[in-house]
Amino acid sequence: TWGVAKKAASVLNCRVSYQSRRFLETAKNKVCVTTPIFYVNSDPHIGHLYTMIFTDVIARWRRICDDDTLFSTGTDEHGLKIQNSARAAGISEQLFCDQISSTFRSCADEFGVSYDTFIRTTESKHKLSVKEFWENLEKRGWPVSYTHLTLPTIYS
Repeated sequence: TWGVAKKAASVLNCRVSYQSRRFLETAKNKVCVTTPIFYVNSDPHIGHLYTMIFTDVIARWRRICDDDTLFSTGTDEHGLKIQNSARAAGISEQLFCDQISSTFRSCADEFGVSYDTFIRTTESKHKLSVKEFWENLEKRGWPVSYTHLTLPTIYS
C-alpha cells in the first residue's frame, strides 16, 4: 500500500505525510462509497453528474491507496412524483423508470464513472437485500415501536 501511495504522490507531485505513511503501511481497508440513489422523476442534470464524478474521485483515490473499494450508484424508482411523471408522459411507471434509469446509467458510462454496481430499487436483488436487512434488524429487536407525537398531543 505504501508503494502505491508513494507512486501516486510522485505522479501528483506532492508529499505523503508521516501519519499517512504509517496508516497506509498498516491498513487495507474495506471502503464503500456511494452517490445518493437518484430519484428518477426526470432526466439527470449537472448536479447528478457532479455528484457522480465527485464520488468517482473518492473511489479512485481509495483504490490507489489499495483499499478494497466498492463504489455504488443507482436510482430510486418509487414515489408519487414518478407516478405523476409517468402519467404525464403517457406510459407505465415501470417503463418510465426503465427509460430514465437507463439515462442515468448512460450518463455515468459516458463520463467514465468507475462504479462497481448500479442499483435500481425495482430490481429483485435490491428487494431481497432490503428484506434480509429488515429481517436481521427485527431479530435484533429493531425497529423499536414508538408513537408518533404531533404538536397537538405534546401541548394538550
